[in-house]
Amino acid sequence: HVDYRVKPATAPLQIERYYEGVLRDEGFAPVYSCVGQACGRDMGSLILNSGKVAPSGFADGLFNDKIRVLVSRRGDTWVLLHVAEGPDRSQIYQAVIEQAAADQ
Repeated sequence: HVDYRVKPATAPLQIERYYEGVLRDEGFAPVYSCVGQACGRDMGSLILNSGKVAPSGFADGLFNDKIRVLVSRRGDTWVLLHVAEGPDRSQIYQAVIEQAAADQ
């Protein structure tokens, strides 16, 4: 996984569009995406604090409605992007899962 911040804050849509293009160019197809409240009230917490997606103790996430989540797949490789915008920065969490079973 990779976690990084962009200062000053950049619109999550702009960041997501950039990554969509990069992933598409690498042969990935989108499987799931959501924006803001459509992601569900606890999406940020699930990804950043559950210990099931991001590493345990990963608590510097931004928890607000300015999030975008994108999941893409190429064969048995999956990419999850969580993009959040705060007042002074945008935060991007990227996880790559390789050799994942297709039915999981």
